[in-house]
Amino acid sequence: MSYFVLTGVIVAIAILFFVAKKYYIQAQTLRLIKKEYQSLASYFHINDDKSKPLTIRKIHHFINHHTFLGDNTTVTIADKVLISTSLLLMLKHTDIDVEETINTIYITDKPRSKNRLKSHKSSSVVNIGNRFNIYINRQDLEYGFENIKDNKNLLIHQFAHIIDGLDGKIDGFPALIIPSKHLDKWNNLSRKYMNTIELKDTIFNRQMLAQRSDFFASMSEFYFENPEELKTKYPEIFDFMEFIYIKSKEGVVG
Repeated sequence: MSYFVLTGVIVAIAILFFVAKKYYIQAQTLRLIKKEYQSLASYFHINDDKSKPLTIRKIHHFINHHTFLGDNTTVTIADKVLISTSLLLMLKHTDIDVEETINTIYITDKPRSKNRLKSHKSSSVVNIGNRFNIYINRQDLEYGFENIKDNKNLLIHQFAHIIDGLDGKIDGFPALIIPSKHLDKWNNLSRKYMNTIELKDTIFNRQMLAQRSDFFASMSEFYFENPEELKTKYPEIFDFMEFIYIKSKEGVVG
C-alpha cells in the first residue's frame, strides 16, 4: 500500500470517528433531555405533552448554541441538560424568549455556604450590555432539585432575575411581562408583603427581602416549589406569578 493510500485511509478513519463521536454525543444529549423533561415536568407545572417534541428540540438547540464554562470544575452534558431544560420548561407557557438574551453560563465549584446570604452571592446574574451571564454554584444547582418543597432553588432565582431584567433593569418590576396597567398593583403588593411575609417561606432573611428584585425572584422560587401553599398563604402574589409564568399570553392578572 502506497504512502498516499495509507494516509487517505487514516484520514478517512479519523473523519468517521469524529462524525460518529459527534452523533453519539448528540444522541446522548437527546436521551438526557427526554429523561430530564420527564423528571421536571410536574415541578414546572407541565401537564400537556402535546408540545413535548417541540420543547425538546428547543432545549437541544439552546444547548448547542450557548456557551457553558466551568470555574474549577468540568461542565458535563448532564449539567447543560439540567440548566437548559429548567429554563425552557420554566418559560414554556410564556411568550418570553431569552434565547438571544443569555450569553454565557458559568458553573462554579465553591462550597455551598450555610449562610443563605453568602450562598446567594455565589450564584448570580451579571448584565453585560443587553445580554446576561449566569453564574450558578454547582452545589446550589444540585440542592435546588434535591429539596423541591423548601421554596429554595437558586437556579430558578437567577432565571427570574433575567426575566425581570428584560426591560434593561433588574429591579423587581418585569415591565415587559406585566402589563403597564397592572404594574401599580404589583408595586403595592410587593410593598405590602416584603416586610410581612414569613421568612421560613423564602430563601432570604429580612434584609434581602427588602430588595425588590430579590423579592420577585424569591416569589418565583416559592411559586414553582409550592404553588398550592403560595396560593393559600399569599393568593395575590400567586395570581401574579401564575400570570407571569402561565397566563401572560392572556394579558389578564387573576
